[in-house]
Amino acid sequence: MPITELTMPMTEEDRGCLGPLPHLKIIYTIGYGDVTARELFAMLKHAGVTLLVDVRLFPHGAYTFYTALRDMPYICEVHDIDHVHIPALAPSEKLLKWYKPALGRDKHPPPQLWRQYKRRYVQELVERRVMFETHQSDQRTLLEEPDLSTAYNMLRGKHERIALMCVEQHPLECHRSLAADMISFLHTGLEVKHLVTAKVAKRQKIEDGGAYCVV
Repeated sequence: MPITELTMPMTEEDRGCLGPLPHLKIIYTIGYGDVTARELFAMLKHAGVTLLVDVRLFPHGAYTFYTALRDMPYICEVHDIDHVHIPALAPSEKLLKWYKPALGRDKHPPPQLWRQYKRRYVQELVERRVMFETHQSDQRTLLEEPDLSTAYNMLRGKHERIALMCVEQHPLECHRSLAADMISFLHTGLEVKHLVTAKVAKRQKIEDGGAYCVV
């Protein structure tokens, strides 16, 4: 869904407003829910990803121990993939405390709830971008990294293919897809694709092709 449909501060005139990035051509998203370490890194290598961006607020290996922040940098290094944790691309703790109880035990968020979550999350990204650009960042609700400078420096780096990682199996039910769309919206010439395993694709009724890459 286009970013402009999710948040009022962004308009079509904002598309590409930050111009092209020196090297980055494609942004993948990837979820590790019900995915082994072997499967995760097979997908990353298949896609030619050279930078894995952890966009979780709490990177403590929920559901899978190998994704804990203490271990992932080393595992990525073994596979010749750079790693960075950018909690500034995660939803705030306040937003998660609202969303998780509202979601309850539903495996998939109801459409109205998901639309509200998307609007609020993208609004947070918009506000953080403005604060960063005006050097007035004060994001005390975030953990470990206080602003978006790390994110922008990594995007302007040497990497042509990066992947944003979080836990949810379906990319369109996770903020990682919204973060990728926001980056693509602000910078010209970027493609967004979602990496999923064949078993997850079958379970989530995802077909290969278009925005999806089933490995």
